[in-house]
Amino acid sequence: MFPEGGRSRSGRVDAASIAHGVGRLIKDLGDCRVLCVYLRGDAQGTWSNLPAAGDTFTIATCLVEPRSALRGLRASRDLAAQVLGHLAEMERAYWAGRP
Repeated sequence: MFPEGGRSRSGRVDAASIAHGVGRLIKDLGDCRVLCVYLRGDAQGTWSNLPAAGDTFTIATCLVEPRSALRGLRASRDLAAQVLGHLAEMERAYWAGRP
């Protein structure tokens, strides 16, 4: 599931585009953990439909327990933003480790 609501056209995590669906699912489940997965083709510089032929991939995971004191739609957006924040940080770490 994409907390942005879909794949971004930039090929990067779009922290400005938060959909509440992921947050609503987390809120409805209650006390749950979320496995954030960041997967990137190492030759991918921008948006694409398919990875480049013969590309290698980097994958990072992070288990998080989002919490919110808010209610309703605000809680859903807050929870989704927390997940998206973790993905954005994973992406920053990916690019920081690139030559």
